[in-house]
Amino acid sequence: MPTHHGFHPNKLVCASAWGVLDYDSVIEPLRALLNDDRFGPGYRFLVDFRELESFDLRAEDFVRINGEASESLHMIAGATTAVVVGSDVIFGMMRMYQQLATELPARMEIFRDFDEAREWIDTQ
Repeated sequence: MPTHHGFHPNKLVCASAWGVLDYDSVIEPLRALLNDDRFGPGYRFLVDFRELESFDLRAEDFVRINGEASESLHMIAGATTAVVVGSDVIFGMMRMYQQLATELPARMEIFRDFDEAREWIDTQ
């Protein structure tokens, strides 16, 4: 599954993914981001999953992803994330992860409309 992310002004990272999302296609960009010198606490994320076809992730994969993020709490402290989805299935999977990640010092909201997500993330 192809992914892309880029740094923008005002501590904003925009990311997109398309095709099938699996563990490696989540964890490799996450590790790269956490190790990037430009990244730090207080960043905002706008994630575009409208072109995702499906998830190839099991519940234990979500737990592993959450664990990896938990190891970098100092880096994600205060982060806010707007995730834009294009289907009910992807919306449901993201809600499942949102519930799992409640102990992280970050906030995530899920949207179906890109403009609403952009408006929300710009106010954070």
